[in-house]
Amino acid sequence: MKPILRIVLCSVLPLPMALFSPVSAQEIIKIDTAHRCLYTGANELESLYRFDASPEVEQMVREILEKTGQTQNFKLIHTNVPSIAAIRDGSKRYLLYNYEFFYPLVSRKNISYGILAHSIGHLLEKDFSGNTPQRQREESIADVFMGRALQALGLPLE
Repeated sequence: MKPILRIVLCSVLPLPMALFSPVSAQEIIKIDTAHRCLYTGANELESLYRFDASPEVEQMVREILEKTGQTQNFKLIHTNVPSIAAIRDGSKRYLLYNYEFFYPLVSRKNISYGILAHSIGHLLEKDFSGNTPQRQREESIADVFMGRALQALGLPLE
């Protein structure tokens, strides 16, 4: 009887953990990622999944936009991208982020705000294409916006 009891306990004990653990909802999302700027990670973005939003990242984006006097023209989505990606899909623009990548950077404000501001800079550019021929110009525009945002936020340009 002891082996049966052990099997029952092993299969029943994880149940309370599953009932009380926070579970992040996920759903597959369809976005054409051909026109993008990906901060770091794989060149190809595979299946994208949406997760519950991070209030911290949402607040940081609001602060950047408010301090720079810009209007949000993109959707902010917590996904499984390797890091952070600015994406244009037709007329729609997305700022996708992976909180697991971003979380360790939150305490280093100039870096976390800088990465977000750079990506936002891409999305605010009306001609953002994410294509190679225009890449250097687009990166420069995004860098200038990042510098303005960090200055407006009172953060060092390190």
